Amino acid sequence: MIPSDADLVHAVRLGDRDAFGILVERHRARAVRLVMAMLDDFGEAEDVAQEALYQAYFGIDRLRNPARFASWLCGIAVNLAKMALRRRRITFSLEDLDGGRLAHGFRPEDAAPETEFEARELRGTVRRAIGRLPEDMRAAVWMHYVEGLSYREISALFAVAPGTLRVQTHRARRRLREALYDEWREQVQREEVAMIEVDVQDVLLWMSKQTAEAAPARTDRLSDLPPAKRWVVLLRARKGDRALPIWIGPHEGEMLALHLAEVEAIRPLTFDFMARLLDAVDVTIDRVAIHALKDTTFLATVSVRSGGVARALDARPSDAINLAVRAGAPIFVDDNVMQQAGIDSQLVPDELTRLCVEVGPPLEENHEWRSGREVYSAQKPNR
Repeated sequence: MIPSDADLVHAVRLGDRDAFGILVERHRARAVRLVMAMLDDFGEAEDVAQEALYQAYFGIDRLRNPARFASWLCGIAVNLAKMALRRRRITFSLEDLDGGRLAHGFRPEDAAPETEFEARELRGTVRRAIGRLPEDMRAAVWMHYVEGLSYREISALFAVAPGTLRVQTHRARRRLREALYDEWREQVQREEVAMIEVDVQDVLLWMSKQTAEAAPARTDRLSDLPPAKRWVVLLRARKGDRALPIWIGPHEGEMLALHLAEVEAIRPLTFDFMARLLDAVDVTIDRVAIHALKDTTFLATVSVRSGGVARALDARPSDAINLAVRAGAPIFVDDNVMQQAGIDSQLVPDELTRLCVEVGPPLEENHEWRSGREVYSAQKPNR
């Protein structure tokens, strides 16, 4: 049975040094990471963490709740880091002037030079943004969002009410978003080099030939429009001859086909309402990206912006595309995804049929692919 922190603390108090060694193995890395976030110097962070462990060992009798050893140790480390920061204001190291010290923990074989450079630049940007936060706010953000401590645990360390900590971290998040927005925008621009901008060419319907050829008269109800067995949204690259077919559900497919056919409903349809709602609360959809393919599932993100704050939200491609066409937002497909799942746009019907045969259930007889844009345009309800 693995002993708990409380059991180990009790053993240390009885003179068991090996028990403290186990505590060190469990929690030393967290203390180093926490101090590193405050000092941005790995060597100094290790020294401070070692001093915190030293003080914890000789002051362990002062720990009121043995089960909270980890939080108590972090509190000691934070206080020592604050003292180190105060000393920095009047002293400096000659090493800090050389500007070319080895990056701790970096092995050249782990990454290409340009990759490591970009990662180091981004890490430096984030650390500088965190470093501009007030000391108490900086430590609270790191301990809550990186180390996973609860507000109650942080409250015990800093003697600050949990409610106050929540307010501080909320303000810190806002400051970090504002500070990192420009970096995020530049990162998006760099990523777009490997992204392909696409247009929604059509929604293809696998329909009975008899139903499709019947061409019924215009109807007053959308529910009377001809059914389809399968729905595929076709994204065509703006440059080149590649297209990406994505199988979607009938509801999302119909909403997209209705929009492409410029069918106006008496009441707003679901995605029309969502687009109007976002606009009403001043949320802008910057772009949609189909960024990965896991097994047979496409993954997408919707990048939104409000009040200068940008966020990337996970979404189903069918939902994301429906919102993008209504908001006039650009749609991108990762180049690797296009290479892996894309088809020749000139051979779409035949290629779709081949894909259905290879990965899907047997195709229904006497069916064919039809353009959803044409089907819904020809059968627009009378309004």
